[in-house]
Amino acid sequence: MKTISEQLCRKVLKGLYFAQDARLSAERLADKYKLISSDFTFIDDPVWDTQCFMLLMRDGELLISFRGSQQARDWITDFAGWTVPYSNKETKIKLHWGFNQAYCHYARGQIHKFISLHSKNIKMITITGYSLGGSLATLCAVDLEYNNIIDKNLIEVFCAGNPKVGNKEFVDSFNKRVPKCWRTFNVNDIVPSMPPSIMGYQHAGLENPWGVKNPLSGIIEYFKCKELRKRSKFDMGDVVNHEINSYILYFERKLKSL
Repeated sequence: MKTISEQLCRKVLKGLYFAQDARLSAERLADKYKLISSDFTFIDDPVWDTQCFMLLMRDGELLISFRGSQQARDWITDFAGWTVPYSNKETKIKLHWGFNQAYCHYARGQIHKFISLHSKNIKMITITGYSLGGSLATLCAVDLEYNNIIDKNLIEVFCAGNPKVGNKEFVDSFNKRVPKCWRTFNVNDIVPSMPPSIMGYQHAGLENPWGVKNPLSGIIEYFKCKELRKRSKFDMGDVVNHEINSYILYFERKLKSL
């Protein structure tokens, strides 16, 4: 893995923690963050099974955290990989149809409303997501910048283990519009390699890879690490290098070593 600063490591961990919390119920989230937030909302689109929560912190930071792939509907979204134009039919920018639908169908409108309601109090925005959630976080960030809802200098994105969102033209546009986006991934995790590059997809954001190439590393790490087994019930993601707890554990260890 390339060298990572202590500051970036802390931010990546913060993003992973919030992405993990996106798995919690609206009630648990509201209770957990009631002391540090001035407003909270949980967004749930039952049609596309898209969930995210929004927290406006008392210091003016707005957090948007998207839930990752958990239900069968999410995986249909992940693999609905044909592209559609972004914003107009003439553009060369193409997006993953499933991700675009999952974000735009309901969540996008609710996010816009929340930001409009609190625009005077927002000093910065952090957008996070893991797996499918990371792809939705990517779309959310460029949507807010493209539509002049949030200045790009106020946006930070921390996505992890996420599939690709669009083609080269999308990536070029995204990286100009959202320069502060860090994409964290385990080099052995197969999910970030999807959809395949042969379909024209590329990754957006600044790369933050970790791990050493070994397809068996997930199952090896799971059985040798008591910490990992204690943190969650068994998940197939544990042994195929696509489990958020593995990501969190790695960066917790990394932070201690810096």
